[in-house]
Amino acid sequence: MTIQTTNSTRNIKTNKMFKTWKRIGAVALSLTLMWGLGPAHNLSDASAASSSSCGKADHGLSSALKKGSGVEGQKLQFTDIDFLSQTTGRAAGKGFLIGTSNAGCTWQSIYTGQWQFEQLSFPNNVTGYALAGVKGSSATYLIRTDDGGSHWKRLDTPGITAFRHIDFSDKNNGYGYTYNGAYRTTDGGVTWTKRGTPANTRAATFVTEELGYAVVVVPEAGYKLEKTIDGGKTWTTALQVKSNTWNGADLYAHGTQVWAVLYGDAGMSQQSYSLYASGDQAKSWKQVSPNRQQGQGQHREQLLMTREQARLILVDIPATWP
Repeated sequence: MTIQTTNSTRNIKTNKMFKTWKRIGAVALSLTLMWGLGPAHNLSDASAASSSSCGKADHGLSSALKKGSGVEGQKLQFTDIDFLSQTTGRAAGKGFLIGTSNAGCTWQSIYTGQWQFEQLSFPNNVTGYALAGVKGSSATYLIRTDDGGSHWKRLDTPGITAFRHIDFSDKNNGYGYTYNGAYRTTDGGVTWTKRGTPANTRAATFVTEELGYAVVVVPEAGYKLEKTIDGGKTWTTALQVKSNTWNGADLYAHGTQVWAVLYGDAGMSQQSYSLYASGDQAKSWKQVSPNRQQGQGQHREQLLMTREQARLILVDIPATWP
């Protein structure tokens, strides 16, 4: 069974810098969930998204996914996407996982069942990791597959607060990030070692074993973005942002690129935020998106625009900012 997508959607997913897109795609579809605004994408009828080159029928995939994930009569809710190359990738949602080998032109069902996927991290086409929950529970679990996503097993993480984000570079080595900390595994998620982070950390990410970044809250002052080049033993300030309020942050990095979303006031379905990016390992910064605050309905549309801006900037970001 296959599902069709439009050429415009396919073009977005086949960005020429697919190594960066693998991570940026996850940012683009998972930020909405972390911001608490519900599913990133809804699909009421997959056959509605079609093109002359890809065909017009989904061959029953939408119905099968709805039945397998227990949402018959409802919309499919997509939550994350993860591409290994320009042509091979996966998309996940509440109770299902689908895959493509032709740049998103057609999709095949990989999994339907209990797991409510929140984030994917596939370092290769066989072994993959995910953060997922189950219906009726607010808990988030780390799960692993060794057959491309058809079957999953839960990995216990005793003594660690639930991960908010994971990133695996190969089948054994990866990082897991909690609300205020970072952990590293070298045995496929069986055991985890805490990495050093500054006090009052609200987001962290490591690019290599030695190079990492953290967003720190400074009470009554705002935020600082800290950088380490010795695996978290010592930290130096790379960016300071003044703010009267501080409600957490999201932080991502890849290669020489770093980008941070800093949150301010929140209430009545509103959230103010600023987006900052660096293309030279946090030596210089540019404010990509200024502070904004909008109601939930309008805000969600603006966030989608901001995510697209961030994706384009991070793909073509210059070595230094003017």
